[in-house]
Amino acid sequence: MTSRILAVAIMGALVAGSALAQTPIRLGQSLNGSLSAASPKADDGTPYDLYTYRGRAGDRVRIRMDSASFDAYLAAGTTAAPGCSDDCVYNDDGGGGTNSLLTATVPASGVLQIRANSIGANDAGSYTLSVTEAPAAPRPSLRQVSLNTPTQGRLGEDSPQDENSGQPYDIWLVKGRGGQTVRISLDANEFDPVLGYGTWSNGQFLETASDDDGGPGLNSRLTVTLPASGEAAIRLASIGSGANGTFTVTVGEPPAPRPIVFQTAKVGEAIRGKLDDSDAFTPDEEMPFDAYRIEGRPGQRVEVRMDSSDFDPILKWGVFDGDTFHQEAQDDDGGGGTSARLIVTLDADGEGRLVAASLDGSKGSYTMSLVTAARGSD
Repeated sequence: MTSRILAVAIMGALVAGSALAQTPIRLGQSLNGSLSAASPKADDGTPYDLYTYRGRAGDRVRIRMDSASFDAYLAAGTTAAPGCSDDCVYNDDGGGGTNSLLTATVPASGVLQIRANSIGANDAGSYTLSVTEAPAAPRPSLRQVSLNTPTQGRLGEDSPQDENSGQPYDIWLVKGRGGQTVRISLDANEFDPVLGYGTWSNGQFLETASDDDGGPGLNSRLTVTLPASGEAAIRLASIGSGANGTFTVTVGEPPAPRPIVFQTAKVGEAIRGKLDDSDAFTPDEEMPFDAYRIEGRPGQRVEVRMDSSDFDPILKWGVFDGDTFHQEAQDDDGGGGTSARLIVTLDADGEGRLVAASLDGSKGSYTMSLVTAARGSD
């Protein structure tokens, strides 16, 4: 047998083996399975079993995976293993605890592949997989957001889901003055939020702007100008399918800029500072910071350390051009733990510009020390 024929034969055997490994599952059925070191491996090396559900294109089904032995993970789409097609939806802990739960739409082929997976590559043990009929697709709530009033909502299994990504989302309406500029803030602690802005017309959201991580941490921020009618819509969603948790939306006047006031710090000093609402802040992320003018000898290498028990500090070094900061270096945890440590070189005038801030926009007290850097330090 030639090498080409042998290669074709091996490929055929692999395809056949893959097909045989797909276990059919019906609506209303619950099957027991087990993952082990001998299970097929997904692209990330984690073990999985592959199931197929046959139904009518466009039907929605709810898939649940429970295990007391490992952290379950589900994927479903036209192709679900070992990699996943573009229409795949995923879930880790949507079923409560470490169990998985997702809602999927049967593709045009009428065959939905389901990957019963684990989070860890070395996970093993038994599990139960079930498929039930999903309720009718929820409609967006179209809640009205009052200006300058933080309003709480929730994304979860009962939220509308994006047809392509499986992301839960909701649509809220905003009304203000025509031509009014507003800042939209979307904050969530339990998932990575993403914010869209546009109009709602004939049951469709038409997006004109979006933001993922423009706010502190993973939160979202958008500054937009309302149309002449003063009416607009915002889309509140998550990155990734299966998100569950509360979020807060605030729509109001953008915060008024505060002037940057430079404080002077000399090498050898120990400084006690505080980040609060009186400080300057970055326009997009609304993160307060203190700006320092460091004084020492021309060309002097200086070690700066920032510590805080109230927040995770970050130090930034660079040049200010008016209110614009051109960063040249930064450090977050170089001082050990959450402490920041940065070694910089003063310019020919024996000066430099330093920004002291928190990693996520938090406020509170901090200490900062400036000493001559030890020879050979970096």
